[in-house]
Amino acid sequence: MNYIPILFYIVSILSAYFAQHTFPSFFIALLVYMVLLCIGIQSVWLWFIYSFRADSTAESFGVQRSYFQFEMAYAYLAFAITGVLAYFLPFLIPGVVLSFSLLSLMIAFNHIKQILKGVRKPGIFGVKLITDILIPLTLLISLWNTYLFLGA
Repeated sequence: MNYIPILFYIVSILSAYFAQHTFPSFFIALLVYMVLLCIGIQSVWLWFIYSFRADSTAESFGVQRSYFQFEMAYAYLAFAITGVLAYFLPFLIPGVVLSFSLLSLMIAFNHIKQILKGVRKPGIFGVKLITDILIPLTLLISLWNTYLFLGA
């Protein structure tokens, strides 16, 4: 299950590469596909595992199941809805990208703190940590390049 975010990331890059001729630039195509897949669709998956697989999700983080997981589920449900909407309503993209990136980078920061304390659970270490950093950085770089390209 930890490989789903990297899968969405790779599919986003491949989709942008093959569809770049339909967009003004590669970074705009990448931004659009990452918003749809890495924010919208991936957040549906995250909402599902935080809501309906709460026990195994808590175990993968090395914590007890708590109400906070359901609050995270609601946040991911909101990102799922806004990520898919932003695909169809591009004016939403900057807000969705900035808020999702901030959340992901703060989660990555917390995971690094846990790793430094000696916690090596699959929910915070490895591919999950990499995608918690790689996806928001790519989103922010694509957003910045889109901003520069469009001359805004």
